[in-house]
Amino acid sequence: MEALLSQENYNPRRTVIFAFGFDEECSGPRGAASIAKYLEELYGKDGIAAAPAVYEKGYLDVWFDLDVVGGHSSTPTPHTSIGMMSEIVVALESSPFQPKIIKNGPIHEALICFTRYSPYTLPALTYYKINSLSEFTTLGVNHRYAPQDSIGSIQHRIVSLVQGVVRKYNITVQAFEGDEDYEDYLRSMTPAARAKDDHLHTAWEPIYNAKLVLEARKKSHITPQTPTHGAVWDIFAGTVRYTFADEAKIVVPAPGAMTGNTDTRHYLDLSQNIYRWSPGSLKSFSNIYGVNEKLLITEHVNMVKFYYDFIRNFDQADL
Repeated sequence: MEALLSQENYNPRRTVIFAFGFDEECSGPRGAASIAKYLEELYGKDGIAAAPAVYEKGYLDVWFDLDVVGGHSSTPTPHTSIGMMSEIVVALESSPFQPKIIKNGPIHEALICFTRYSPYTLPALTYYKINSLSEFTTLGVNHRYAPQDSIGSIQHRIVSLVQGVVRKYNITVQAFEGDEDYEDYLRSMTPAARAKDDHLHTAWEPIYNAKLVLEARKKSHITPQTPTHGAVWDIFAGTVRYTFADEAKIVVPAPGAMTGNTDTRHYLDLSQNIYRWSPGSLKSFSNIYGVNEKLLITEHVNMVKFYYDFIRNFDQADL
């Protein structure tokens, strides 16, 4: 930006906003959220033309809190809360989600591009006192769910998966009480399915006096999909092609899904065109989340080239 502004013949038509948050790793509740509030007051809803995956997967943390009777290792019960919780972990891991490609969705569009242009191409459990039987065990499971799923359907799936362990040890289940997503999903079920579900939740006389509480403590829904056609996408994609023209004979920008979650969800009211993308090749991500997140200088130069052209191209565009 400094290089652009230092040019005598550069007279920008648009305002360029640099928003630097400090807590993106925890979804930006204080950084991006505060910035977005200020920008919306300044420019209004949908007041920003473009802000450089075209959507983010949803986020759901489910916590399992299991309470059982304690005791001493000299006269142990057949199973402890850690053993029971371990069986719940096995039940969850042995039933992974089935992948699905939604027709005409971003992943489908990306695969079409790849086919056309590049055909060759555990939870920690803590146990402190060795001779006492654990009375309370907690398990946290993080989900990043795709568009074909929902928070309510995942919660219902979890309740169904733990039923084997629940029956085996006569555990009373308290599942997502007061959770609107879960209750809405149950209301949407057919009467037959609901009756089957009620049968699964039958409470038996507890042997271990055990109680399992399921709670969603942190969640966010799937973000709206950014358009992958039209003037904004064409300028964005054209800038990508120009930046990496020296790297490959054919450069085809293709939409995709952001498998993780970022703080851009706080900017959804500011623009419909949010592209969660870093202008680099796979080389630039080889050390991400490692001890040394080094970056090749050639990758850094390409990033600078992209943003330089990105700012100029959108500045002159009539959108």
